[in-house]
Amino acid sequence: MAIDLPGMAATDPNQDSLFDWEEDDEPGVGARHTGLMVSTLDARVSAGEASAQTLRRVLTPRTPGGVKIPLFLPAVVTRWERDRFTLASINLDSVEALGRTFAEDNAPTLTRKAIDAERDASGTAHVVIRDEIEQVIATQAVMPFDTIENDLVGRLIRTNAVEASVTELNAAVSVARAFLVGAGVTEKTPWRPEHGRLATARLTEWIAAKQSSSPAREVREVRPVRWPEPSERYETRPPSDRQVVTSSREFTRGYPYDGYAKSVYAINAFDAYSTEFVLADVFEKSATVRAWVRIDETVPLRITYLAGAVQRQYEPDFIVIDDAGVHWIVEGKRDSEMSSPVVIAKRDAAAAWVKTVNGSDEVHETWAYLLASESVCGAATSWEALKSGGQVYR
Repeated sequence: MAIDLPGMAATDPNQDSLFDWEEDDEPGVGARHTGLMVSTLDARVSAGEASAQTLRRVLTPRTPGGVKIPLFLPAVVTRWERDRFTLASINLDSVEALGRTFAEDNAPTLTRKAIDAERDASGTAHVVIRDEIEQVIATQAVMPFDTIENDLVGRLIRTNAVEASVTELNAAVSVARAFLVGAGVTEKTPWRPEHGRLATARLTEWIAAKQSSSPAREVREVRPVRWPEPSERYETRPPSDRQVVTSSREFTRGYPYDGYAKSVYAINAFDAYSTEFVLADVFEKSATVRAWVRIDETVPLRITYLAGAVQRQYEPDFIVIDDAGVHWIVEGKRDSEMSSPVVIAKRDAAAAWVKTVNGSDEVHETWAYLLASESVCGAATSWEALKSGGQVYR
């Protein structure tokens, strides 16, 4: 880009080599100097994007060992369910026993007041008010028996725990009658409305507590998830040759390494040398391993586990497919972590995950889990040796 410089500002003899100065230009007027090129911000951004595009490497999934792509990875969804509650399951003797606690109607009473005139020692008269010893029950309206029974049945049916059906209606009638028998309610001994409301509230709360206290069972739903989706990955960093890394000193965490023939993707990054990087090397040189996948955020394989009372997601290290077609979830851990409660919780969750997946008709492959310590990873020279030294669940 050419810029205009004012007059002789740039005509210092010491700067002749920097600018193309035309002798015919008049002193004191603006001169055009084409020797200075200025790059705009947009131009620099465009150049940077072009460079990144040039360096970006497209990674497409391969089919090592004849493994078919895409893979269908099982996803296990866990939920808790209670068995459907029914009033027919209620023990009527228990209902009658509860009703008996309402056999006594603590009706409100009236206390008679007596007013007397008394004189004190000086002869002055005083008015004295005192309670009479006898009390009388206040006159109260009562509910007809049919109204009591119908009200109780209606309350039972309207509770959230009960299904509105003919079967449940019949069961509600049986529960209501058992409760009223226990309470001693008949045509001749009806309830006051207040006592009836108290009793029915207690019964419906008792029924609801019965429903919520029934044991909940864990239900696991398995469904396959297509992977990879999308299939292409991009790597902008120049990968290093894995063959030149022979110890942890040459290893860089999270950096891409090339040279893997059995991996679905040619370039992979790892979090640790002594476990993940070493395991990948074992997979590569084992004749009984057909293919392997490094699990990262793009691979939809997660295992739910409990850390105390908190539910978390566990992301293992690898999927390995052996020559028998078994799909292995492989995890490597430092020796110091093997007895960790979190590692044990993840291991147990993975073992349960494998049983769930293998028992589902939605999954058509056999899955297994392998947990290998740092020492086992370093000592194993083959896939078979790794399985012998590690903890296997299938």
